[in-house]
Amino acid sequence: MIYSRSDSSQNYLNGAKVKIGSNTCQLLADMEKTNMARVDCDGDATKRTGQIVRVELWGTTITLCEVQVLVASDGGLPEVGEVIATVDYTHLGEKVDDFFNVAMGKSASASSEPWNGKASRAIDGTTNQNWNKGSCSHTNRKGNEYWMVDLGRVYQIDHIRVWSRTDAHTDRLAGAKVWLGHHRCGTLAAKTDAGYQEVKCSEVESAARYVTVEHFGQYITLCEVQVMVKQNMVDVEPNEMISNGEQIGDFTNVAVRKTATQSSEGWGGVASRAVDGWALTQWNQGSCTHTHASGLSEWSVDLGKVYKIDHVKFWGRTDCCQDRLKWTRVYVGRTFCGYLNEEGYAAGQPFTINCSADAENGEVSGQIVTFQRLANYLTLCEVQVMVKNEDIAEEELPSTLPQLENIARNKPSHQTSVGWNGYAERAVDGYTEEASALYNAQSCTHSQRETLNYWEVDLEQEYYVDYLYILGRKDCCGDRLDGAVITMDNKTVAGIKYTTGQTMWTIPMNNAKGRRFRITLLNEYLTICEFAVYANHAYDPATDTEGQVDLTVSNLALDKVATSSSTFLGGEAGFANDGDMEGNFFKGSCMSTGAEQGTHWWSVDLIDSHGVGHVIVYQRLDVDMASYIDGAVVKVGNHVCGTIQHESNKPWFRVDCKGMKGSTVSISKEAGYLQLCEVVVQVSED
Repeated sequence: MIYSRSDSSQNYLNGAKVKIGSNTCQLLADMEKTNMARVDCDGDATKRTGQIVRVELWGTTITLCEVQVLVASDGGLPEVGEVIATVDYTHLGEKVDDFFNVAMGKSASASSEPWNGKASRAIDGTTNQNWNKGSCSHTNRKGNEYWMVDLGRVYQIDHIRVWSRTDAHTDRLAGAKVWLGHHRCGTLAAKTDAGYQEVKCSEVESAARYVTVEHFGQYITLCEVQVMVKQNMVDVEPNEMISNGEQIGDFTNVAVRKTATQSSEGWGGVASRAVDGWALTQWNQGSCTHTHASGLSEWSVDLGKVYKIDHVKFWGRTDCCQDRLKWTRVYVGRTFCGYLNEEGYAAGQPFTINCSADAENGEVSGQIVTFQRLANYLTLCEVQVMVKNEDIAEEELPSTLPQLENIARNKPSHQTSVGWNGYAERAVDGYTEEASALYNAQSCTHSQRETLNYWEVDLEQEYYVDYLYILGRKDCCGDRLDGAVITMDNKTVAGIKYTTGQTMWTIPMNNAKGRRFRITLLNEYLTICEFAVYANHAYDPATDTEGQVDLTVSNLALDKVATSSSTFLGGEAGFANDGDMEGNFFKGSCMSTGAEQGTHWWSVDLIDSHGVGHVIVYQRLDVDMASYIDGAVVKVGNHVCGTIQHESNKPWFRVDCKGMKGSTVSISKEAGYLQLCEVVVQVSED
C-alpha cells in the first residue's frame, strides 16, 4: 500500500514505477483521485517475490507519506517474517514481460553529448518521448555519430526496443543503423506516434556485449533503449560470433569497419571513411577519403582473413570531380581484378569490378584489397567487398596467385640519378597501359644524362621468368631506349632496338631463373615507363621441359678446338664453346667473323665421331640484329641438321640433329657477319 499527500500535488506520483526486485510490478495512476494506491502487480503472483521494493519516477519529486509491504498468511503463502528463496536479477536489469532489459543502468557513451543530452538518459528506465522532460540523449550531427551501451558481458539478445522523440524531429532516426557488436542488426525508421520500434537480429548474430546506434550527418536522439534477453537466457553467457561483415541480399560486405590505410591524406579524408558503412557521395557529408595527387595514390583495406571475393563495389564523389576514379585499378592481394574503364565509368555509380565473377583469373581469394590511381587524387566514398553468403561459412582459403603475374610490381628499384622527379619506383607501379606512357602521367622514370646510366629492380627472390615487358615514352623521346641492354643477374638477356613510333617491347625469357634485372644505357637519358617481369606460376620446372635446355647432358663441344673463317673485333672462335652463355659481345665471350664476301663459318672438332642429339646456339643479345645469325645452317660433318630462323631477343635456338654422326659440328651463313655467343653440342640419347 502506498500513501501520498492529501493536501495537494497528489498527481505527482502518476506514472511512478513500483518494482519488487527486478520485476516492474505496476505503474501508479489516478493518484489525484485518492491519496492511497493498492499495488498487487496486477494480480500476477510471480512478480510479487523479492527482497527490495523500489518506487521510481523521472523528472519530478517523489513524496511518500507511507509505504506498507503486506505479506499474506493464508493460501499457502509464507508467514509474516518467513524468509523464502528469491532470484533477484536487479543487477542485470529490469524484467519486462518474459524478458529482461539488460541495458538499464549500464554504462552508455556517445560520440557527442550537446544540450546536456547525456548518453545515460537512454537507459534510465523512463520511456518519456518528450525532449523537455529530460530523459532523452542527444548527439551532434558531424560525420559518423553513435550511441553505445556496454552490457558488461555477452548476452544472447532477442531484440532491441527503441523509443524516439515524438514532440519534434520525429524523422531524425530514419536510416540509423543498429549494431550488435560488429553485426549490423537492422535499420531504424521515422516514427511519429508514441511507443517503440523493434529491431531483431538473426540468432547467430545476436550474441553481443555492445549495442550501438549509428547515424551519419544527423542527430541521434534516443529517449530509451531496451536490450531484451529472454528470461531463461539471462544467466547464459554465449560466445560472441566474429563478424564477417554486413549481409546485403545474397552477398556479405566483408570490408565494413575493417582496417583501412592509404598512401597519403588530404583535407581530413582519412582512409576509414571508405568502410564506415555509409555510401554518402557529397564531400561535405564527411564520408569520403582523399589522398594527394602526386605519383601513385593507393588505398587498401585489410579484411582480417582470406575470403573468396566475388566482386567489389565502390562509390566516388558526385558533388564534383566524378572522373577522378576513372582508370582506378583494383587488386585482391597480388591478383589484378580490373580497372574502371570508360565503359564502366559511363555505367554510373556504384561502380563494380568483378573478381571471381566473370574474371579472367577464375576464383580469387585474398585478404588485402587495394585501389590504385595514377597522377590524380584518389577519393572513395564507400567500398564494399562482396562475398557470396554461401562462401562465408567455408574454411579459410589460401590467397590465390594469378597464373601470370607481374612480379616486379612495387619491388625495390634504383637508378643512377634522378631528373625531373622521375623516380625509379615509377617503373614498377604496375601501370602497363599506353596511357601511362605520357610523362605527365607521372609513371615514367627519368635520369640525368650520364656516361653510364642504369635502372634496376630486385625481385627479392628468384623466379622462373616467362617474359619481360618494357614500356617507353609515347609523348616524345622514345628513341632514347635504343641500344639499351638488359641483364638478369649480370647476364645479358636482351638489347632494345627502337623503330619509329615503338613504345613497347616484349622479351621472351623461356622461364629462365633470376632475381635482379638491370637496364643499362650509355650517354643518354634513361626513361622507363614500366618494366614488368612476368612469371607463370603454373610452370613446373620438373615437368615442363618443353623449350628448356638440359645442361646436365654432356656438352661435346666444351673447350674443344674451334676455328672460324675469320675473326672480327677480337671475337675468337673459341669464345663460342668456352661454357659462358653471356650474350653481350663486349664482355668477351662471343665469336664473330668479318663481313667479307663468301661463306662465313664456325666449326668445332669433337675429336671422335659421335651421335649428336641437339645443337643449342646462343645468339648475341646486347643488340637485336637478325643478320648476325638468321639463315645460319647447322651441320654434323656433312649432314645438315637444320637452319636457324631468327627471333628477336630469343636467348637460344635448339636444332635437332636426330643422332646424326660426325666428328665436327659447323655453323655457316652466306654474307654478313656470323656472331655466336655459345654453342652446346649434346650427345644423342639413342
